[in-house]
Amino acid sequence: MVKKGFMRAVMLIATSLILLLSFVGCGKGNESSSQSSSSSTPTATISAESLQLTLGEQATLTVSNAEGSVEWETRNESVAIVENGTVTATGKGETWIIASTSSGDLYCRVTVTIANVALPVIKLDGEIKYADGYSLHVLVGEKYTLAPVLVVGEETPEVTFTLTASEGITVEDLSFTATAAITNGKVTISCEYQGEVCTLEIAVVASEEG
Repeated sequence: MVKKGFMRAVMLIATSLILLLSFVGCGKGNESSSQSSSSSTPTATISAESLQLTLGEQATLTVSNAEGSVEWETRNESVAIVENGTVTATGKGETWIIASTSSGDLYCRVTVTIANVALPVIKLDGEIKYADGYSLHVLVGEKYTLAPVLVVGEETPEVTFTLTASEGITVEDLSFTATAAITNGKVTISCEYQGEVCTLEIAVVASEEG
């Protein structure tokens, strides 16, 4: 009887241990499953962490795997503004574009530069020699007509040219005439382009004979 009672007690203890271990193992399995499910949640990311733009240029940023809406803002509107992810360069410098999501903020650094702009230059067609600037040697009383052109990069926009001259030189439209012998005369061609005045000076020497 004692042996049977002892065996029965051992069996009960063993069964209890098995049940307890099964419960603990099941708990660990659930925790592992929960952690695995949590770690599988995608992390929100921004399409670019930096942008290089020229003044006036635009670029679009997007956010992936964000839950809910995304709020956009800029640290410096004088450099770049943003609306629904579209970034517009407004001035030279650097700033940060911030995308605020439910899981945190995402950042993109924006650098804005100014593109090289071709400057307008007046050039002359014809027989004018170039040596440290445009110069002409003319005869007194000789009428000389200039053919200026404004060059901006590879373009030649149409503008209106005017002439002015130093003492001893008279002008008429785009022509000039020396009225006396001079060694340091000057004719200036000017025009206006996009609100700016462009000029070109021509040194003039006038003599009685060639």
